[in-house]
Amino acid sequence: MGTIAAIDRQSRALLELREVYVPADRARAALARPPDLESPRLISWGALTREESLRLVDCEEDESFRADFMRELEALFAQPPSATFTLFYCDARRGG
Repeated sequence: MGTIAAIDRQSRALLELREVYVPADRARAALARPPDLESPRLISWGALTREESLRLVDCEEDESFRADFMRELEALFAQPPSATFTLFYCDARRGG
């Protein structure tokens, strides 16, 4: 499971979090760009665009969840223009 974080660019305050039930390997393929940060514990893409986030909807295996996922992402990207978005996957049990 991954997370999309909305962060205010000026204050660096966390505005909102949304869980993403798309495996990291499928997200990697959908985003079609390398992660900005990759370690045994963390994979992260910064400056996630609305268009990139909507590509993640197509990765959702269960079609019955796609409409809800789309609505959640639309609500998330309705943040103020000062917001930036990051997709990350974190596994505290791996790596060192």
